[in-house]
Amino acid sequence: MLGTMEDPGVMTLTMGELFKAIESKSSTRDYKIKFSYLEIYNEMIRDLLGEDPTEVLDLREDPVKGLAVAGLSERTGEGSEQVMKYLSLIHISEPTRPLYISYAVFCLKKKKKKK
Repeated sequence: MLGTMEDPGVMTLTMGELFKAIESKSSTRDYKIKFSYLEIYNEMIRDLLGEDPTEVLDLREDPVKGLAVAGLSERTGEGSEQVMKYLSLIHISEPTRPLYISYAVFCLKKKKKKK
C-alpha cells in the first residue's frame, strides 16, 4: 500500500495528490487534516498510530459520531511528507500466524474554512 521511493504505492500517491489539491486552493481557504489508522485482525481492533499498538480497542456507538472506535488516536498532518512519516513508522502485526488475514483502515478528515 505504501510502496517504496522508486515505486510509490496507492496511499503515497493519494496523499501526494490530496495535498497538491489543498495547496492549489490554500490562498482562499485554510485546511486542517486529521487522520487515524487502525488494523482489524481476528475480530480485534488495534490503533496503529497509538502509543501501544498491541492494545485492543472497542467499537462503540456514540450519540454524536455514530459508530466509533473508542480510544482511537488522531494525528494532524500539515503535508503529505508528515502523514507518510507517520505511516512509515507503523508496525503491523507479524504475518507469521496461520491464515493471516488483516484489514487496515486509514481514515483522513479534511476540514476547510474560508480565509
